[in-house]
Amino acid sequence: MYLDKRLLRLTQGVRARILTAAFVGLCAVVAGLARLTLSGLVIAGVLLGNPFSSLILPIGGIVGCTLLRGLFQFLRDRISQGTAARVKVELRRQLFEHCLAMGPGQFDQSRTGDVLTILGEGVERLQVFLASFSRR
Repeated sequence: MYLDKRLLRLTQGVRARILTAAFVGLCAVVAGLARLTLSGLVIAGVLLGNPFSSLILPIGGIVGCTLLRGLFQFLRDRISQGTAARVKVELRRQLFEHCLAMGPGQFDQSRTGDVLTILGEGVERLQVFLASFSRR
């Protein structure tokens, strides 16, 4: 994945949130691995003919790990989307200030609606990139 240094500068102030999202994502991976391990124990217990009463605890662990993994993924996505939203707000502020500093002469040969659409589309397209960047 290509990472532009200018985009990385936009993450200043939200890098702790990116690290938090990465940590929560790692917790989701651990919960998923624990679920798979417990599933293997249950399958082995069934194949060995263990009584059902000895499999209740691992089955409960599978349910718990599944719920925990879902919670971690939900939290990671919430953090990632919030981080992307903060970066987009800051980027919009910078674009607005830059357009004001350039003055109206820069836009006299173009339609204002087209300029606003281009600016808005460009920032919105960053949502997917920034949210996925926070999830990695």
